[in-house]
Amino acid sequence: MLNYLIFIIIAFILIFIIYIGGKGLSRGIEAKSKLKEEKNKNIKNSNIYNDIKKLTDLKSKNLISEKEFEKAKKKLLK
Repeated sequence: MLNYLIFIIIAFILIFIIYIGGKGLSRGIEAKSKLKEEKNKNIKNSNIYNDIKKLTDLKSKNLISEKEFEKAKKKLLK
């Protein structure tokens, strides 16, 4: 009888450890996914900044008009 009780307690402990490990693993995967999304967002924002800077340079050199500049800027910011 004591053997069954010990077996059941060990089984519950093992199940609990597996549950905690699985939960930690899923949180790690979720965190990695969020970091990847943030990295992609930062890269996109950097590209928009560089593109607007290029447009501003073109406008200052009178290679594009004010209307073309505003149109291109709106397109980038969408």
